[in-house]
Amino acid sequence: MRELETASRAGFHSGEIWLESLQKFLDEGGTLEQAKQQLTALGITVENAIGFAEWIPDDEAARKKGLEQLKREMGMLAQIGL
Repeated sequence: MRELETASRAGFHSGEIWLESLQKFLDEGGTLEQAKQQLTALGITVENAIGFAEWIPDDEAARKKGLEQLKREMGMLAQIGL
């Protein structure tokens, strides 16, 4: 979220959300509804997201874990309207 606050102060109207930063915001007590409200207040349109789920390794257990992370992250993005 801090990256998007900085982008807004710099005059940008759109940007990308880093899933690691969104997760940190949530881990620190924020909610997805608060994130959505904050984006609206900043006037920032989120064009895409950057995440690093390992969904393609040649190891079934690692791939399953990565796909679970990816699904969780996509669910978070859906809740904030992306």
